[in-house]
Amino acid sequence: MSLSSANTAVGGFFNTTTDANGLYSVTDVPVGRFTVTASDPPRSRLGETSGQLDQDGQSITADVHLSSTGVNLPTYFYDANDFFFDVQQNASILDGTDSVYGGDFSGNQGAFSLSLISGGTPTTFSGGPVGTTELNGRQIAVQERNLVGLDVTRKVFVPQDGYFRALPGDS
Repeated sequence: MSLSSANTAVGGFFNTTTDANGLYSVTDVPVGRFTVTASDPPRSRLGETSGQLDQDGQSITADVHLSSTGVNLPTYFYDANDFFFDVQQNASILDGTDSVYGGDFSGNQGAFSLSLISGGTPTTFSGGPVGTTELNGRQIAVQERNLVGLDVTRKVFVPQDGYFRALPGDS
């Protein structure tokens, strides 16, 4: 199991293992948002959950549900036109075919980012390192809990068939 703290001042990663009952404990996690990921490689299962510590020393329960449809992010797809889609932890596309979403290849890069605005303050959907596959593996679902008080699920679908063309008269 790995816990990633989003605390910008002291953040960091914490690793531990579960006991025979699947229980775990992580100490000295800084106040703020966190994401826990877990895997069971022999059974090909992945899972994650996220939460928030509001005060130092707080104890909370963060259940991780392992799934056989879990996928490590980023992951990569090609559509029916052989266009490349590199799906990131936040369910955005980083570069795409020929770096079409590359922007300035620095701070302004990628496509389909999501920010929620609450009280005039934007909060960016960051997702996590594990998503789940749906629709025969062609769709990735990425979740984030308690993003400005909401549980958010983003989905990215990349079709494997279905070529698209302009109709006569369209330009």
